[in-house]
Amino acid sequence: MALYSCDNKEETIKYQGTIVLSSEKTQDGDIYIVYGYSFEKGKSVPFTLVSSSKPDIIVSNLTDVMNNVHGAVLNSPDNEEAFYLNTIGTNYTEAKEWFDNYGEVTATSFKPISDSLELYQVWTLQTATGKFAKLLIREINLVTTGVPEDYIDITVDFEYQPDGTRIFRSNRSGS
Repeated sequence: MALYSCDNKEETIKYQGTIVLSSEKTQDGDIYIVYGYSFEKGKSVPFTLVSSSKPDIIVSNLTDVMNNVHGAVLNSPDNEEAFYLNTIGTNYTEAKEWFDNYGEVTATSFKPISDSLELYQVWTLQTATGKFAKLLIREINLVTTGVPEDYIDITVDFEYQPDGTRIFRSNRSGS
């Protein structure tokens, strides 16, 4: 006997769009969790230093000696070859045009942590599994009401290449 389901609730993973990445820490029992983003899963995932499942990307605060948050960097847990800065636009329109026309990864030298984030930077992320995403830093917001500490929200335009090639889908013939 075969059973069939008419349940079409399968999640569709978005490989491009806009996401908000945050360095906000939330408490779960005795530990603090930060949420990162998994491009493969297409959603935010919890992360601690002892997490078995690691996100592709997290935001880490930059602080001064008094622990005041003054900026942020991107990090890719357990990935020593993650980030490459392609360009910095002078405004969103210019950066978005560059991002949209960026069709193929040519970078070969990646860093484990990004430089300090600035508006309109276009980054390439090479995931720990060797797949690629392009990222456009659209907004950076310091949230000063954070508990236990202030944090940064980063709004990012992205496109993820799930098959591991260096050519983004939006730039392929016939796509």
